[in-house]
Amino acid sequence: MLVQMYGKCGSIADARAVFDGIQQPALTPSWNVMIAAYANNGDFLGARRLFDRAPRRDVFTWTTLMHGAAQHEGIPSARVIFRLMPGRTSVSWNSMIAANAVNGDLAEAAACFENSPERSLSSWNSIFQAYLHSGELDRAKPTFDRSPGHDCLSWNALLAGLIRQGHTAEARNVYDAMPETNVVSCTAIIQGYSQDGAPELAKRVFDEFSGRDVVLWTSMFLAYAENGHLEVARAMYDRMPLWDVISSTAIVGIFAHGGQLEEAKLVFDQMPRHSVVSWNSMMAAYAQKGHTDKAVEIFHSMPLRDVSSYNGLIAAYAQKRDVENVKAVFDKMVTRDILSWDALLGAFMQDKELEKASSTFKLLPKRSVSSWNAVFMAFAQNGTLEEARSLFILMPQKDVVTWNAMITASSHHGELSEAELLFRRCPERDSVTWSSMIAAFSQNKSLDKAVEAYEAMPEKTVHACNSMLGAFMQHGKLQETKDAFDRLPVRDVISWNSVIAMHVQKGDGAQQAFELFHTMHLDGCLPDAITFVIVLSLCNHYGLLDQACCYFVSRSSDFGVVAVREHYCCLADTLGRAGRLGDAEELVKIMPFVPNSVAWGTLLGACRLHLDPSRGTRMAENAFEFTDRSKTSSPFMVLANMYFAAP
Repeated sequence: MLVQMYGKCGSIADARAVFDGIQQPALTPSWNVMIAAYANNGDFLGARRLFDRAPRRDVFTWTTLMHGAAQHEGIPSARVIFRLMPGRTSVSWNSMIAANAVNGDLAEAAACFENSPERSLSSWNSIFQAYLHSGELDRAKPTFDRSPGHDCLSWNALLAGLIRQGHTAEARNVYDAMPETNVVSCTAIIQGYSQDGAPELAKRVFDEFSGRDVVLWTSMFLAYAENGHLEVARAMYDRMPLWDVISSTAIVGIFAHGGQLEEAKLVFDQMPRHSVVSWNSMMAAYAQKGHTDKAVEIFHSMPLRDVSSYNGLIAAYAQKRDVENVKAVFDKMVTRDILSWDALLGAFMQDKELEKASSTFKLLPKRSVSSWNAVFMAFAQNGTLEEARSLFILMPQKDVVTWNAMITASSHHGELSEAELLFRRCPERDSVTWSSMIAAFSQNKSLDKAVEAYEAMPEKTVHACNSMLGAFMQHGKLQETKDAFDRLPVRDVISWNSVIAMHVQKGDGAQQAFELFHTMHLDGCLPDAITFVIVLSLCNHYGLLDQACCYFVSRSSDFGVVAVREHYCCLADTLGRAGRLGDAEELVKIMPFVPNSVAWGTLLGACRLHLDPSRGTRMAENAFEFTDRSKTSSPFMVLANMYFAAP
């Protein structure tokens, strides 16, 4: 029992120490448990070595090794072990059915079921769940109906399969037809309604169920939280007759995800005991809000840590672009999973250290589609086209994201023919694929082909429509931009920004642009930071200081849009042009950003316009700090011209 307990906790060394101390190690069950401990914790080599040394092997020994091979070595290895087994039980056959299904080989799973000498209810459940796992509801339902009997496991599996495919209404019919429901059944229906955005229907099921336990209460308040009803979720949590570490950890995670650190910390501090998951949630909450020091403090306070704890600390440092500490934590890890490697890889790529990213990628023990995509995207966006192309060719699996990135990279480097070829060969196209191709044609001065691609789209999404608007704008086709905008069935903030910017580009007066801005939020679309950059730039261009001040204040008070540096620079430029140099300088000094060469250069230009060399000297000195002195001395050239022109 101790060997099994340590194995389930991931403590292989402790499990092995207990196993080695057993007085009768020749007993087969002890060997089976130790082999399972190695296999279930990802050490298939250790499991295989122990298997080879086992004095006796029964069918469970073989089945345990086969299951480990399927998880960590691949389905071909599992099939070899299955064929070599001297005897098989229904458990062996069922394990092989499940392994084939997880590997995506439904035909082989079905063949195993048909060849199975005896079919128990577990066998029927195995093939039934194999169909469900593969999303084959049309085959799962007849199999369910043909089964000689149904237990709670098969009913619940059908419920879960329907909900996973988004058929909550049908799942509810199944739930109502079940001879007996349990907490698992009720939880499944609650999760289905939560996915559908109907927590009130979930609450009705919850209220009707008599055996509510802590799991069901937790599922119910999570349903409210996932649909944005945080206050209701907290109220339900407070009404729970009993809390456990899972429910408390869940509410901590809800508050943490919503950025409510004080509430999360309050619940965390009130917990009678903490799990590793609750510690990890609290650490992640601080990391997400940028409180890296606090996240590090929590990490060092943890009595126990798992791989996720170290991954969370790596994520905290990566968010601050602290690559040195990311690497230091990674190097200290005794056990790493694919997320650990991906986090290190991501940190290097975020810092644009492509050589280190490439070296790390080569060391990956297992390369997932996401890790291939991550390193490929880094080279596609920041490296050479040749490097991106080489990685693309080498990738064993390519999804639509990969193809889209390669199309964009080819276009960005001016290889339109290659982008077109990739587009034609792409096995699956989504709206991004089409939008990427429209943008590629536009960037390479092929507007006619961009229009052809747009017209050929099977379904015109907002994203694709915006790409077409951008193409017309890029080619100065302002009337076509307006016509395309007027025909849009749905408009988002990017669509509105494009047409407002069109009037800035057109130079036909500010009134139409301002009218569009007000129509935009009357139409139910809220402006974003870019919208205000466009509007403030328009005010600046026409010298509309009063309107610029109104829009600047309205940005935060009416719309809650977080300021960006460009908002302050636009208003400072407008103030400067209006001769209010002191106010412009004060605005730049108090803005919540470090003033850069653009900000100081803007003020320097205003000083030149109003011939204020005294203030201009300060502006030139500040601007010069952010200028590459070996390449230009333009701030002082402006200043010299200013003194020359001064009376």
